[in-house]
Amino acid sequence: MKLENLSWNEIDTENSAVIVGLAPIEEHGHHLPIGVDFYLTQKWVESTAEALNKNDPSRKYYTLPIIPLGNADIKTFPGNLHLKQHIIYHIIKQILQNICDWGIKNIIVISGHGDPKHQIAIEQACSYINRKNGLTAFSPMGAIFSQEKAGIDLNHSKIVKDMLDKYPNDFHAGWIETSLMLYYKSKAVRENYLHTADIDIAPQEMISRKKIDNKMADIGHLGYPRLASKELGEALHINMVENIVLAIEKFINKDDYSRYQHHFLYKIPFLRVGLFRR
Repeated sequence: MKLENLSWNEIDTENSAVIVGLAPIEEHGHHLPIGVDFYLTQKWVESTAEALNKNDPSRKYYTLPIIPLGNADIKTFPGNLHLKQHIIYHIIKQILQNICDWGIKNIIVISGHGDPKHQIAIEQACSYINRKNGLTAFSPMGAIFSQEKAGIDLNHSKIVKDMLDKYPNDFHAGWIETSLMLYYKSKAVRENYLHTADIDIAPQEMISRKKIDNKMADIGHLGYPRLASKELGEALHINMVENIVLAIEKFINKDDYSRYQHHFLYKIPFLRVGLFRR
């Protein structure tokens, strides 16, 4: 249920949850629009709310308009709108506190932007809110994006497992995001995705801005866009929504949710917003 369509007195604060979505506008290669993360987040928020309402009609699951903001280090391409990590932290913290002030007891943040520092900033904001208001805010996406290291089995379908085994280093605008966009918004995918170059980068190289920039050059993707398909996109979508719903239900029921609270890199101090910025 979209909150922007309700009057204030129609909002049920007693038996409800609010889903907040945010993701930046940023380049995604020659073949995808700069709104990829925004579109993915929007679809995941809508589909998750729909599934949760179906599973538990006794509770209202509200959504807010997607916030087009995020943190990342890609700065050399036109179209990028990135904010510093501490700004994302403070924005999310204030939004969550506003919703807490309404009397809402369950707030979930969903973001389709996988940059670890972006996800960690959101998680830090949730931790602050929980210290101040009791266990209220939850962001499972960092853990879902880093599922193996976080000890989570996403139970991918065979078609996705096979691709992940053969082409695992697909970090940005590759076969994963291109497939999802073919499923969500196929007309926005340029046909040249079928002729894109394979750009491979090892996970350990992803911590180096210089290596990322060298790999991307003037192209803008990391991975294998040419291998994308609508069939893969549908399988990825179904799996993602199922896992987000599972994590949220565990949080609301306070049942084995802790593994979903943090990106596996959250424990590294320099990746978090510094104490002096809190």
